[in-house]
Amino acid sequence: MKQKFSPLVNKVLLFIISISVFFSIITTAFQLYGEYKLSEQLLYKNIDHIEKSYVPTISDSLFNLNNEKLLIELNGILKLDHLVYASVYETPDSAQFFLSTGSPKSAWSVKKTFALFYPKSYGQGKQKLGELTIRISYEKIYKELFQKLFIILFSNIITIFAISLSIFLFIKNHVTRHLSQIAHYANDLNLNEDKPPLSLHRKKILFRDEVDELCDSLNGLRLRIRQDIYSLKESQEEMFRMQKLESLGTMMSGITHDFNNIMRSIMSYIELGQSTCTPQSSTYENLENAIVASNRASELIKQILYFCKQDKPNIEIINISDAVLETLSLIHASCPSSIHIDSKIEKNLHINADKSQIIQVLLNLTTNSIHAMKGRTGNLFIELKKITQSHQAEYVSLDVTDTGHGIPLEIRKKIFDPFFTTKSNEEGTGLGLSVVHGIVTKLQGSIELYSVVNHGAKFTILLPMAVAPLKPNISSFAPDKTKTATILLIDDEGELGMLTTKTLTRLGYQVIFKASPADALTELDKPNSKINLIITDFTMPTMNGIDLAIQIKKKYPHIPIVLSTGIISNSFQKYIQDKIIDDILQKPYRKNELSNLIEKNLQKFSYNI
Repeated sequence: MKQKFSPLVNKVLLFIISISVFFSIITTAFQLYGEYKLSEQLLYKNIDHIEKSYVPTISDSLFNLNNEKLLIELNGILKLDHLVYASVYETPDSAQFFLSTGSPKSAWSVKKTFALFYPKSYGQGKQKLGELTIRISYEKIYKELFQKLFIILFSNIITIFAISLSIFLFIKNHVTRHLSQIAHYANDLNLNEDKPPLSLHRKKILFRDEVDELCDSLNGLRLRIRQDIYSLKESQEEMFRMQKLESLGTMMSGITHDFNNIMRSIMSYIELGQSTCTPQSSTYENLENAIVASNRASELIKQILYFCKQDKPNIEIINISDAVLETLSLIHASCPSSIHIDSKIEKNLHINADKSQIIQVLLNLTTNSIHAMKGRTGNLFIELKKITQSHQAEYVSLDVTDTGHGIPLEIRKKIFDPFFTTKSNEEGTGLGLSVVHGIVTKLQGSIELYSVVNHGAKFTILLPMAVAPLKPNISSFAPDKTKTATILLIDDEGELGMLTTKTLTRLGYQVIFKASPADALTELDKPNSKINLIITDFTMPTMNGIDLAIQIKKKYPHIPIVLSTGIISNSFQKYIQDKIIDDILQKPYRKNELSNLIEKNLQKFSYNI
């Protein structure tokens, strides 16, 4: 059963009744006290009147011993309010003459005595003749106050309760009734339902009050919670997608390591085969083509790993021309045959960026373009060039142009917002362009959109140019010195280790190959050890290459250590900065890359035979 009044209304009503009784009693007490003081003031006025009017005449009557007149005057005094007894006697002995009126046994509260003096005409100066004594009783005052008590109290209760009831009804109609409506709305609120906002249907008043603000706050809170729930769901879905991508990256790291070892073996065998042929022969040319194809396969795997890896950005000077060209191979592989891809790439343009981020930017833009041309033939054009702004600043401009359906004007301001998408849930997350915008902004660049509906769209990215790094001038070793350099090679892959040993031997180095870190440490501790450089694999079962390098550097800090790995990670740069390793040899590598890296590190450590 529905309550007639809400608990809050009951509390307010009980409070109003209590406060009405309390203030009625207090007000009545103050009023009675006022009545008492007023009666007391009238009483003292009568006393003053007796002193001024009756005392002189009574003095004359007592001097003349006019008993009749004295009695009349005493009865006149007794007629005044609250007087119960009056008496006159002659001094010094009251028994000499005494006259009184009233009841001497009546209860009295105040006794007042007035001195009576001889008349001035008698010539005795101010000599006391006798005394006038009056007795005053408050009993009548108390009776009057008691009679007024219930009238005043009842009147005050009615008045205060009427005022309080008016306030109560106002609060009930304008506050608690709406609070109850708000409470029922909040209690029945289901955030999964598209319920209309709360409306109180209040009469129009001159100004808004706290109840209106509470209603607006509840509606705003409801809207924000719905948005937060939606964002949380989207974030959870995105987190799930990111976890899958992270798992894919972890899996790809392992696959890349094994794949690069296989590709390194293939390329080593091809290079060994080339060493048996003359450069002018068709066999040498075929083997060179096989190496090029192997490199393309390795680069393809490397780009996939770049895209999947979750490391912090490693901002450095990169050749964006090479990064764009490498990404184009991924785009060609994923693009439908109905879309023609064309490109115009200016060579050797450099910027400060993370290579993987540039790959992600280009993949996100081209993925959107390919989706815009889905189910139709179209053209995708990618252009990279250098431009100079009016203030003489040089920028790299990356344009991605498609002939898709274009982007309507009304949504262009929203396309970079996270989770905004016009695609279905199966086709997109709404994060592609927001990620692009975030990367470009962090690189101090800008992105602009040019689009005509049903004719296509063009995204232009401007990134500040960087000065190309100077290539180190590494002089080649003299043949006799190179042949005397001793290299310690550590790799748990026996076949790959033997192939690398053959390659290094053909390059003229003395090679000591060990298949485990423990054997390598034993070799270094030999008294007659003359190791000039160490090349160690990163992924090994008992101890990885970094842990091995830490142990070696503690005893032999002067020996350069090169880490050979197929894993792409920015964390390796930290080990170079901390001087745990000196360089990284990225698998798979060619013979000349291996040779140049060895020579660079031997020269850096002032190697002398």
